Amino acid sequence: MFEDLFAYPKVVARHHNGPEASKRLRYLKHLADQGAARETLLRTARELLVIAERLDLSGGRCVRQAEIDAAAQSWARYQHARNRAWGEKWSRRLFHDVAAAWLCFLGQLDEPAPNEPKVHCEKVDDFIAYQHDERGLSASTLANQRWQVETFLEHLGVEKSSIADITVADVDAFLNVKARGGWSRVSVATSAHVLRAFFRHAQRRQWCCAGIAAAIDAPRLFREEALPMGPAWPMSSGSLRARGTGPRVTSVTTRF
Repeated sequence: MFEDLFAYPKVVARHHNGPEASKRLRYLKHLADQGAARETLLRTARELLVIAERLDLSGGRCVRQAEIDAAAQSWARYQHARNRAWGEKWSRRLFHDVAAAWLCFLGQLDEPAPNEPKVHCEKVDDFIAYQHDERGLSASTLANQRWQVETFLEHLGVEKSSIADITVADVDAFLNVKARGGWSRVSVATSAHVLRAFFRHAQRRQWCCAGIAAAIDAPRLFREEALPMGPAWPMSSGSLRARGTGPRVTSVTTRF
């Protein structure tokens, strides 16, 4: 995977020799299988190495959100101080979002303590139990789905005290905020997929009105969306001239 993403041997070696290489490779392969674009995989691979160098994941230990936040802030300040970023916000958010998603995938994101209840925690627990018992999903997938649903519900906050109060407009607004805030198309699509599953479950349990799950829209993903559409015009025109077709092309471009 690293060889497919990076051209220079020294860069490939750095990623192979960096901390938690096997875990980083597993997650990148997971994203690739979901249809992540090459640019997304490149950005994520670079960020994963930074995260692995700044968070202790040894022995499968779980990492708390506060630890991620502190590491993200430290990295953002480092980038900004060296003029590698215009401000700290983007670097901090990218570090945090990639780290949280990766740790969820690994099952190494620490759960909140009992005295830190999440919004609608009982309903989220019921959804996760259903996904485990009826669909047989893995622990890493369930951890990621829990994080996705809790992130959405925490975004709504106390304004929506009941699941029944949530509308598809709330879901659309959340996905738009995350897209504008730096989430990749794959991350937004993954969140939409999980929220569809959650609201299908909510409909079965009669927690909400029908139709929300079916109305949730997600960005369309293209496996090769980052590839160029074709060669640049100077390259094309040079090739045409070499084949003796330059004058005719010139006349066409002049006419139009």
